[in-house]
Amino acid sequence: MAGVQGTPERRLEIEHPGRLGPSNREIANSLHLGVTMVKTHVTNLMRKTGCSNRIGSAVLAVQSGIASD
Repeated sequence: MAGVQGTPERRLEIEHPGRLGPSNREIANSLHLGVTMVKTHVTNLMRKTGCSNRIGSAVLAVQSGIASD
């Protein structure tokens, strides 16, 4: 699993572990973004970190110390 060094802050905000439950639309609305933008950030973060889902990237964020559980 790759690290998250150099990951843009906005992408980390979208992928924060506390955002695992809401849908892409709910995340987009709360951050004043388009749904496509949220999907793009989620996909790019998972590709960059080698995670296959949001839970994996959230676990990585907590283990890396960039997010708390």
